[in-house]
Amino acid sequence: MFSTTAHSIALPKFVAHAKLDWTLRLREHGKVVRTVAFSQVDSLTAGDLAVWRHKPGASYYWEVDFLGRNPAESELLCPGTCVDIEPGHESSGAPVNNLSATATAVVGGRNKIILQGAITIDGNASITTVACDRWVSANKSRGGFFADTPRPIAVVAGEQLLFTLVMSVAAPQG
Repeated sequence: MFSTTAHSIALPKFVAHAKLDWTLRLREHGKVVRTVAFSQVDSLTAGDLAVWRHKPGASYYWEVDFLGRNPAESELLCPGTCVDIEPGHESSGAPVNNLSATATAVVGGRNKIILQGAITIDGNASITTVACDRWVSANKSRGGFFADTPRPIAVVAGEQLLFTLVMSVAAPQG
């Protein structure tokens, strides 16, 4: 016999919306050959927002990931994983650590965080998903986002992927 007792699960309370503007530039032999730009909007809880606003430190740092259509294609993009993190956090195992994070003051009621970095592509593949996370400890991230690219972005070995992510967050609502 099955129980019909309902258990309530507390849903997160979203207090702010984040607008994410991605720009990906592919460079060959010093010349940008392709630019792809797209945006997304996502919701943040109070906890996510607090993590976003926390000053960088031993455990607080940003990570940006690039994924292919499947694990095998993702492996072609970069050896191991196609991840860029802020300098000083190499022990996380990310192959690239040149990610810069810049926070700006409130402008027009929105805080902005700008992430920029560069990764050299290892093999011929396609980028289909981008991700961003804010790490809060050695094994926990929070306030992250995944986004599908508007279309697969074909890349070839040796191309340099220059990326910028501008995240703007409206002031919390009530």
